[in-house]
Amino acid sequence: MQQSSTSDDLMNIKEFPSMFFNEKIKPKELMKCILGLRSNEVEAYMKLLNFKSITVEEFAEKINRGRSTVQKLLQDLVSKGLAVRVETPIKRGGRIYEYSPVPLELVKKRMKEVFEEWCKKAIKVLDEFPKDFEKH
Repeated sequence: MQQSSTSDDLMNIKEFPSMFFNEKIKPKELMKCILGLRSNEVEAYMKLLNFKSITVEEFAEKINRGRSTVQKLLQDLVSKGLAVRVETPIKRGGRIYEYSPVPLELVKKRMKEVFEEWCKKAIKVLDEFPKDFEKH
C-alpha cells in the first residue's frame, strides 16, 4: 500500500481510452475511475474486507502504517461509502470506534449505478454535440 498519494494517483479521463480499449480492465483501476479513489484507498478497502470490524490501532498494525495515517485513510473510506464507523461505549468511560467494510457487492452495485448515470449523461451530451459544441 502506498503511504502518500498525489493527483497523479487518481484515475482521470486521459486514462479512459487505454483502460477501456484494453482487453482486460483491472477491477482496482475501475474502482479508482468510477469512485474517484486513490490507490491507497483501494488497497486499504481491499485489506479492510478481511475484517468484520477493526479499530484504527489494530488496522495500523496490520497494514504497517502510523495511527494518524490510518485514521485519516479510514475516515476517507467512510466519507466515500466504502466503510462504516461504529461507536461502542466502554464501561470505564469513553468509547471505542471500530471500522467495518461496506460489503463488496454493495460497492459493486453502487459502481454500476454511478457508471450507468455517467453513461446516460455522456450520451445526452453526444446527442446534442453538434449544436452544443458551437456554443462553447
